[in-house]
Amino acid sequence: MKQFNKWNIPQEGRFMMLDSDMYDQLFESMTDAERNNFLFCANLEKGIIGKYKTFTFFQRSQVAKTAGDKTLKPFEALAETDDCAAGIAWYRGSVSRALGETVPFEDENNPLYYSDILSFLQRAGGRYIRADKKRSTVNQTSC
Repeated sequence: MKQFNKWNIPQEGRFMMLDSDMYDQLFESMTDAERNNFLFCANLEKGIIGKYKTFTFFQRSQVAKTAGDKTLKPFEALAETDDCAAGIAWYRGSVSRALGETVPFEDENNPLYYSDILSFLQRAGGRYIRADKKRSTVNQTSC
């Protein structure tokens, strides 16, 4: 929060994704009043688990992993003693996303599964907009 404030990033539109262990540590460190306020802002339909210190929080089983020198490393890489879990914080005006065409597949009356099989292919991606990872100038709108 302090770093985002120093970069003059608006308080509305800040997001944080934590893994399950990090979320548990954060939640256990809160006072009862902070927990109540955090959970009051939850919206499980949208995947939002709460709001705290200007950030809207999401939780996943795995988010990111860093090596001892703080560089990102894949989860599949062997664990080292100095590896750390990492959360991801972003501002909605500082990231871009791409969403490709949805391609449906169907296999009706499949004898192997005794049913229909439906699946979909969806290409998607995202990244930060600026190389310095600070916010871009955008029009602010509320969700």
